[in-house]
Amino acid sequence: MKLKKIYIIITGLLIFILAGFMAAYIYVYKVANAKYENLENGGSLPEEYMVNGIDVSGRSITDAKNVIKNVLGSRQIDLCGVNTDIITFIDIDIKLSPDDIDIYSYIINKGSTEINAGYKVNKKKLKDIIKGIDCTEPEDARIEFIDGKAAIIPEVYGNSLKVTNEVVKEVENCLINSKIPDLSKFYKQPGTTSNDLEKSLKKASKWNNYKIKINSEGFNIKLLDASKHLLWNGKKVILPGKWIEREVNKLSKKLDTYDRTRTFITSGGEVIKVTGGTMGWKLNKDKTKKAISKAVKKNKKRVSLVWDNRGAVMWDSKRGNDIGNTYVEVSLKQQKVWYYKNGKLELQSSTVTGLPTIERQTKTGVHHILYKQRDRVLRGSAGAWNSFVNYWMPFTWDGQGLHDASWRSSFGGSIYLYNGSHGCVNLPVDFASQLYEKIETGTPVIVY
Repeated sequence: MKLKKIYIIITGLLIFILAGFMAAYIYVYKVANAKYENLENGGSLPEEYMVNGIDVSGRSITDAKNVIKNVLGSRQIDLCGVNTDIITFIDIDIKLSPDDIDIYSYIINKGSTEINAGYKVNKKKLKDIIKGIDCTEPEDARIEFIDGKAAIIPEVYGNSLKVTNEVVKEVENCLINSKIPDLSKFYKQPGTTSNDLEKSLKKASKWNNYKIKINSEGFNIKLLDASKHLLWNGKKVILPGKWIEREVNKLSKKLDTYDRTRTFITSGGEVIKVTGGTMGWKLNKDKTKKAISKAVKKNKKRVSLVWDNRGAVMWDSKRGNDIGNTYVEVSLKQQKVWYYKNGKLELQSSTVTGLPTIERQTKTGVHHILYKQRDRVLRGSAGAWNSFVNYWMPFTWDGQGLHDASWRSSFGGSIYLYNGSHGCVNLPVDFASQLYEKIETGTPVIVY
């Protein structure tokens, strides 16, 4: 009887406690549900509430999403050496709704939850940002001549980034997995490295301290130090065309004598100035430049100058001419011809030169023998006259020259003033024969 009474008391107590719990639960749930419904209708989150560790206490769902987006978007990644907020080129989707709120945490008016955030790269914005960064572009390793010797200039890796689908995917995946993207592996790479140039360096080194000897007529004219101007184009050594042109122009300025005024000492000892004529050094610049360029490519150390016209000897600054000591001298005033070989007079003769009119006068100047020919018929313009000569030695390009004149019985004096030639230097046959045997093509002919 006593046990039954105890049982009834315990049962009643349990029912009372359970009823209390139920009543409390119903009350709290009703209160929480009311707040939850309020949250769904734009109300605020409870105080001290965290989403993904971000404090959004007392905010609406919309405000909370914006807060979360700004916090996540403020994270930075290295774009070509510049720390950049991801929000500037990434669209962040915050998937937060009242359904994500833990009702039991909400019941006690505080709590937290974890949600998923979506990241999508705006490819155009990312490209625009990178375009605005002063990136270091990669540079291929190359060979240069430094202080006259071939050397490898190492490659530069830089930090220039090309936005590809792989880059976009890498950024998105890393952010989803809460990792900071490392985009350095996507930087543009140099196409040629130092290791790639070892064989080329060995080949280029054959031109170390490269110099070119410039020759003419068997004489060394100049030694060009090209070593500091050489370039390696990937397969062979070249010299810049501007440098070659500049050096050739210097040579031309120094060596060209064509159309110069020469100082000449006559057989009578008079010092005169002689201008014009067909003789003189005139460099063919284009062919000389090509010859130098070709020599460089083949690693040749010697180049001969190419001339359009020649003198007898290289310019003698002391004597002021390029005539030398072997020449033919013609005096129009004295009507005399002299032939000197190595400075020694070997032949001399009287002559008859051109009638002193504009059409028929013998041209003064420093000329040279263009060629020699036996048994030639000389003809005037439109067949106005013709003359057979045994020894023809022209010295102008329009047909004046030295030759025998068998039709004349006398030479010298004033004959040329009334019965002069058509411009040629008429000579006795015997003298013309001797002169023809002695002179050579290129022998200077000084007419004054």
